[in-house]
Amino acid sequence: MPYIVTTTAGAALTTVNDDTVNTTTTSLSLVGKNYAGYGIFLNENFVQLLENFSNSSPPSAPLTGQLWYDSSNTLLKFYTGSIWKPIHTSAAGPTAPAGPVTGDLWWNTYTSQLSVWGSSSWVVVGPAYTAATGSSGANVWTLSDGIQNHVVVKMDISGYTVGVFSQDSFVPATPLTGFPKILPGLNLINTANLAGTVLNGTSTNTLAINSISSSSFLRSDQNSSNGTYTLGVGKLQAGSDLIIDPTPSNEVQIYSNGTTTIKDLAIYVNKGSTQTRAITVSGTTGFTTFSSNIVAAGGILPQVDNTIQLGTSIYRFANVISVNGSFNTLTAATLNAGTVYGNLVGSVSGGTNSSLAGSLTVNTGGGATAIVNGAGSGVGNIGTAGNPFNTVFAKATSAQYADVAERFEADVPMVPGTVVELGGIKEITQAVQELSEAVFGVISTLPGFLLNGTAGSDDTHPAVAVNGRVPVRVVGQVNKGDRLVSAGRGLARAALRSEMTAFNVIGRALENKTTNGEGMIEAIVKLNS
Repeated sequence: MPYIVTTTAGAALTTVNDDTVNTTTTSLSLVGKNYAGYGIFLNENFVQLLENFSNSSPPSAPLTGQLWYDSSNTLLKFYTGSIWKPIHTSAAGPTAPAGPVTGDLWWNTYTSQLSVWGSSSWVVVGPAYTAATGSSGANVWTLSDGIQNHVVVKMDISGYTVGVFSQDSFVPATPLTGFPKILPGLNLINTANLAGTVLNGTSTNTLAINSISSSSFLRSDQNSSNGTYTLGVGKLQAGSDLIIDPTPSNEVQIYSNGTTTIKDLAIYVNKGSTQTRAITVSGTTGFTTFSSNIVAAGGILPQVDNTIQLGTSIYRFANVISVNGSFNTLTAATLNAGTVYGNLVGSVSGGTNSSLAGSLTVNTGGGATAIVNGAGSGVGNIGTAGNPFNTVFAKATSAQYADVAERFEADVPMVPGTVVELGGIKEITQAVQELSEAVFGVISTLPGFLLNGTAGSDDTHPAVAVNGRVPVRVVGQVNKGDRLVSAGRGLARAALRSEMTAFNVIGRALENKTTNGEGMIEAIVKLNS
């Protein structure tokens, strides 16, 4: 009775008749019923299965899914139904596996990198950086501005972000060190966080130079658009008359072109929409004539000490005018032992005009106003940050603005009205949580009294109002008198009675806000320690 042999899937493979051996249908010998000496065939079948038909050439009549060990290439292969494909291995460890074949994978547990054997060496698949170097290269990230997400490409070196590519502009809600604001294009890390950060290399084009439009500069290789000015390597020539020569080592010379034509050098200004002559240098005498008053912000000084006079005995000035009456004392220290003709109107006691060796006495007549600011309102300082006065004695002071503020170092630049708290990588940071009990104050708009004023700029050390009236950024509706607490993102909001504590209240609203979005209101701020 013949045997009907089927595959694993149940399909009829072949029929083996009695007393026969089939060696052509498969790679094994199929023995029929009552075949004498069948044992040798069965034993050889077992051996071939154990060694996966190990040979330098593939077995004949393979079945789909059959294994074959290619002894010449030391590869285990399987039959797809049409071709023999190798079975590759994978390994993990701090050192490379021995005896790899092309296509084998290895996960390097020491560097945290995946490699593939490329017939002669291991080729790193990724990541490009190792565990020791940290994240390096381009990484796709999503940053939030607190309202929406923005997809950017970060450029990292050893886990430190040095550049960000973006297609839009936003301020990250969670501060990204060195990037207070993201702008479209390539953003390099702030030089305050990584000194010397620049874009090195050669650029084929640029939009601006030091924030000035590139179209605003004059070319050196051709005339400007109106054909009047030509800029060369050494001199600047305006038309055919005026030459500016910067080549002398100790001065810049401005002179008329040529030696045969005598011309005056005149400087005009736009006075009241009219071109008006201001200064004239005579081409005949060399004298300089000023068409109006001389206003000297830094003083008028002679070139040589005690040799030059102001006016002559024939051509005299009429009056020397100051604000408050006649000069009381005329000394050699004040006037350099010269002669003053006419009247001096004003009031000065002691010292010299440029630098007082002693004290300056004003208002000896007891006027209601002792010192008057002759400039515009709010223009001019008493002393400087580098050379301040020691102590100011007075019975009372008055300021136009209403808060007491002090400069503190911030981790990112902040706009006025932002609610801040102690923390972050510097002294203060934007309050990012609701009902924060770490609130410290509000970024002042115009402080009436500023402490620690020379600590830094408004970007690095903003003035924090800790007491007084100050505009505050708020969200939601607010009623006058409401107590304010932090709302996150540097904003404040009206507090519910059940939410208020001695530590989270920033201040009280001084005006109403009827809208639900973000806005600015005035409030009384008081620091709670």
